[in-house]
Amino acid sequence: MLIRTWLSNCVTKHSKCRQAAGRGFPKRLLDVRAFASSNDIRLVERQSVPATAQYVTLSHCWGPVAKHPICTKKATLSDRVQRIQFEDLSTTFKDAVKICRDLDQKYLWIDSLCIIQDDRKDTSEQVAGMASIYGGSYVTLAALSSADSTQGCRIQPREPAKPKLSRYQDFDFDPQRVRILEHSPTYWHLEYGDNPYKHDGYGSNPLRMRAWTLQERELSLRCINFAQGQLLWQCRTMKGSSELPWQEMIRKHDDSYPLPLKLNQGEDFTSRGPAFQREHWYGLVEDYSSRYLTNESDKLPAVEGLASKFSEEQNPGDYLAGIWSKHLPSALLWRTVPLYSRNRNQPTNPLAAFLPRRPQEYRAPSWSWTSIDGEISYESQRISGCDDTSGIYDGGYGNVEITGLYYQLAATSDPLGTPSCAGLRMQGNITELGINMQPIKDDSTESLRRLIWADGTTVGAFYPDIVDDFRFARSIYVLSIRSEPFYSSIQMPIYLYGGRLSLSEPANWNDHDLRMGLALMRAGSGEKYRRVGLVRWLVKEVFDGTQSVELEIV
Repeated sequence: MLIRTWLSNCVTKHSKCRQAAGRGFPKRLLDVRAFASSNDIRLVERQSVPATAQYVTLSHCWGPVAKHPICTKKATLSDRVQRIQFEDLSTTFKDAVKICRDLDQKYLWIDSLCIIQDDRKDTSEQVAGMASIYGGSYVTLAALSSADSTQGCRIQPREPAKPKLSRYQDFDFDPQRVRILEHSPTYWHLEYGDNPYKHDGYGSNPLRMRAWTLQERELSLRCINFAQGQLLWQCRTMKGSSELPWQEMIRKHDDSYPLPLKLNQGEDFTSRGPAFQREHWYGLVEDYSSRYLTNESDKLPAVEGLASKFSEEQNPGDYLAGIWSKHLPSALLWRTVPLYSRNRNQPTNPLAAFLPRRPQEYRAPSWSWTSIDGEISYESQRISGCDDTSGIYDGGYGNVEITGLYYQLAATSDPLGTPSCAGLRMQGNITELGINMQPIKDDSTESLRRLIWADGTTVGAFYPDIVDDFRFARSIYVLSIRSEPFYSSIQMPIYLYGGRLSLSEPANWNDHDLRMGLALMRAGSGEKYRRVGLVRWLVKEVFDGTQSVELEIV
């Protein structure tokens, strides 16, 4: 059995996975061997489970309300503790129970049964503990290709658009086995729906498109994904598939793989240094924001486990609604990715037609990406096409300085929770510019808009967070944050300046010192603003004659 082989290999040979093994333990578990003469299971409390016991976790799509799986509520808790009829379980839950037994495991954790769904205190406690629940699991079973609880933990048929899996023949040459494949195997990231190069799509696996399931994958020590046509294995050491069981299939040194932009020239650029750790968080943000939530109020809770783990491992500073204080001001330079700008082969979620949009109730300050429902990109903080990263000049952060912030949590007992209000105080140069909302000719994203001076001359471009914000606007304020890098992973559109700027060489580029920053609108009296977009390739002359001012972004 391939799953058993993967698990045995990981447990016995992967020192990195042994070191990363968590010690968390859920409040409740399902005993899948509770009755010797029956397939029925029951819910057990933590105190009745041996401290050394292992458990398996499940990651799955609940699906539409009509197909929601069996749940535990206050009224049914006592019944669940007594017995849960196997026939009352959904197909996905039945499969998970069977797999647990096949793997000689006694305990299983499933969110809908182990969390009391109508008990707010119980729910919030266990959501806050997701990092330890999934991190402490022996293995996570992920029903990757199942859209709801009726489709099971099983391999689903491949879509016609997907490449056919390669036929192969194994030959044993003791002690090694050689596999000969008919044609090139599929890449792991394409099979799962990852986007490591920041320009691919996200595939068509339903579980990949649900926001809650990102942290279930990322926090798990080991994960077995039931994908379309084959199994996918992932642990802290390697990835494998039914086609290539022992091979990592992401080419991390591919020419198209982007590199992080430094905060300063002296920043450590090793794989464990701050630049790559910051890039890791930005990648998680992009992955998470590309997924869908049924309840907009879950935006921060559904990423809380990831934030907890990242904070523990990286010490990134204070957590500010999805942004870390030590990543500032770089972390402010995100942009939204409108649905119409995508060229991706993936199913359209009914919610997608209304994205990006702002939530109906206050959830986060405008400078945080969590204030938006919709896909976010940190492409502005990446470089590409450069062989010698040591020679990249970061351009610095000019005159901008973060002078303070206020950040009030809705629940003070939850440091990673939702704020009731927040504001970022900054010292910097700000100026007012006109806007032209017609798309720029050669912008492949169809998202950029022009910034213009009073005489109609183009002086920069910006990505609106939400285009409808500018339905009646004629101008915006721009705040300079940093210089634009010559090796930006997103090149400046050729037609932005109509060829009047000579920018073909780094020296010419540095002479112009184009700026990157924020697009702002007033949000009250004085120098109080709200963020409405990301500014790119802004000529520095627009700030001539301006004075550095204290401003607040809310």
